[in-house]
Amino acid sequence: MKKTLAKHIHKRKALYPIFFLFTIVFFSCNSIEVTDFVLDNSNSDEIDIPFKYWKIEDKNEVSSYLEFNDVPFNKNKKLWKFSIYDLEENRKMEGNIRLKKIEDNFYIFQTDGYANGRRGILLYPIFKKHDDEYYVYEFSLDNDFKNHPLIKKLGNHVTIDNHTIEFDGYASSLYSDEILEYIKDMNKPKNYIAGEYFKIKGYKTLSELNKSIKHN
Repeated sequence: MKKTLAKHIHKRKALYPIFFLFTIVFFSCNSIEVTDFVLDNSNSDEIDIPFKYWKIEDKNEVSSYLEFNDVPFNKNKKLWKFSIYDLEENRKMEGNIRLKKIEDNFYIFQTDGYANGRRGILLYPIFKKHDDEYYVYEFSLDNDFKNHPLIKKLGNHVTIDNHTIEFDGYASSLYSDEILEYIKDMNKPKNYIAGEYFKIKGYKTLSELNKSIKHN
């Protein structure tokens, strides 16, 4: 399995400092990082994850895969635990996810985990195509993302570089609702980079996942 997957992994590692290792391992794309949880039990939705294994593809190249550790499945929960496998460097990392439904087939996805002794909490807009198929489209950090009223309001409590929007602890804890609205406001075709996306495909068994890899 590892040899089959490893040759497909694609990352832009050289572009990221070590602080953003968690981003690299999970999705090698622009991200929204928060210092404190924006989604918790009070505002996340109960979700049913019917598949144990999820393959992550970058434009049809396998980048990594997730294994959900919670059982039983087919049970609605607000918090799900997973392992993500970085097979190129033979590394596994544990994490959690929460989802908030914004509208039909559009969700905000929060994931957290530890890398090199540091916790990372990331937010992504995610789109459901089928029960076993989701997409994360890479957004541009130009124009609307930088000029949104929330960014101006928070001032030094938010920083934007070439690949990351980072809200500090003050912003994350006191403006969580506004951050969610910010992501919702940014859901416009012009704010996504054409052709840049991650496809997340679910499989019930490891053997099914393996077969799908071999056909890439």
